[in-house]
Amino acid sequence: MKYFILTGEASADLHASAVVKKIKEKNVNAEFYGIGGKNLKEAEVELIYDIDELNFMGFIEVIKNIKKIKEIRKNIVEFIVKKNIKNIILVDYPGLNLHLAEKLKKLNKNIIYFISPQIWAWHESRAYKIKKYVDTMICILPFEVDFYKKYEIEAYYEGHPLVDRIHDYNYLAKEELFIKHDLNPEKEILLLLPGSRKQEIDYLFNDMLISANKLAVKHNLQIAVACSQNFSEEYFKQINRDIFFKVIKDSTYDLFKHSKFAIIKSGTSTLEAALHGLPFIVIYKTNKLNYMLGKKLVKVAYISLVNLIFNKSVVTELIQDDVNIARIFNTIDFYLNNEINLQQLKSNVKSIINLLGDYGVTERIANLIIEKSI
Repeated sequence: MKYFILTGEASADLHASAVVKKIKEKNVNAEFYGIGGKNLKEAEVELIYDIDELNFMGFIEVIKNIKKIKEIRKNIVEFIVKKNIKNIILVDYPGLNLHLAEKLKKLNKNIIYFISPQIWAWHESRAYKIKKYVDTMICILPFEVDFYKKYEIEAYYEGHPLVDRIHDYNYLAKEELFIKHDLNPEKEILLLLPGSRKQEIDYLFNDMLISANKLAVKHNLQIAVACSQNFSEEYFKQINRDIFFKVIKDSTYDLFKHSKFAIIKSGTSTLEAALHGLPFIVIYKTNKLNYMLGKKLVKVAYISLVNLIFNKSVVTELIQDDVNIARIFNTIDFYLNNEINLQQLKSNVKSIINLLGDYGVTERIANLIIEKSI
């Protein structure tokens, strides 16, 4: 039982590693090779590339690095052929993964796609390629199965892996969290999540921080920034040294549980925050060319996973020019000024739990992959 698993960013690496561990529990002879980050490495997957080597964000970055991308594609295919690996698990990351699906299906490989690419948002024509080159599609959002039915593609939904991760997480008590990170016990936390990529932080963080500081002063809050391991505290401090804030790593779920409000860059973190019942707003900004191109291509009404799953505006989204100090401040102040508004938002976001499946999602996905393996 040989597998090649390919992820392209941190959250996919996390979900993939949990599934790999479950498969190995059920089949001790399973061998895994692939592309991933620290989580797949910890799951004893033999990596031929780290995800940092594939970290190209936006149209411009891809064009600038096209030669390197082509070399990576070629090396992946050659490795799979050399190792005679039959089962390929592609995780999200459609730019590379759908290209590889086509190449590898022609070599009679078994193509399992875990975490459907968001082709329902843009590039819907990719559904025809998926129908032709993917043997098994495993979705993690409830509406995706119906989307694939339109194209007569058999897709499976076993729930969202975050359900298991949050269920199994060993939370710090609020007092423990505050002591561990030297937080002020007299003030609630206003949490900032500016993203995991340099470009995201550079575009978003300063406006987030200045508006957060105004809110903190008015509502007696303290500012905490949850960040990934690849960024130092100094990186954030050099953006703005005039405002005091705490940079915290490895306690994001504890912060979700014990914060008052959050400002979150669009992405998986919005879903994690909702599952914790944390009130928040969503922001997103990129360079003007990427935004103009994206606006022409993207077909969905929302950018937040929470709003997409509910198919209505549950949390406020501020995009591009709306990401400014005044809009961020006024939007959040509306909730912090009125406890009824705040509690209503908290209740609305937490109700997403009912749509994301029962505990045991990872095991069900692992069982499905084993069943579909050759």
